[in-house]
Amino acid sequence: MLFGPWQVQLAGATSPLHLHLGPHPEHEGSLKGELRQGQQRHAVVADLDEGEFTLEESHDGVRIAATWLGRPTPGHCGRLIQGQRFEKDQTGQAFRLQRQP
Repeated sequence: MLFGPWQVQLAGATSPLHLHLGPHPEHEGSLKGELRQGQQRHAVVADLDEGEFTLEESHDGVRIAATWLGRPTPGHCGRLIQGQRFEKDQTGQAFRLQRQP
């Protein structure tokens, strides 16, 4: 249910970001993808475990720049996930992921 395109809205951001998730080639049951904002592209890996969504964002492909923690919103069939994005300094920012057709 998580494979494919998502629109991302971060609190305070003026325009949405775009996320694409697919199966992780090395870790069965995990996801791998890309987060895009304009020309910027960041690698991500993600998991959905016991109803908790976790996504790790990397700007250099090695170190984690931000961790996203959220839950699917009840009544939306897994097509809407809301939570908090935390940067290295633990600054939190609300997010909303909405599955695109």
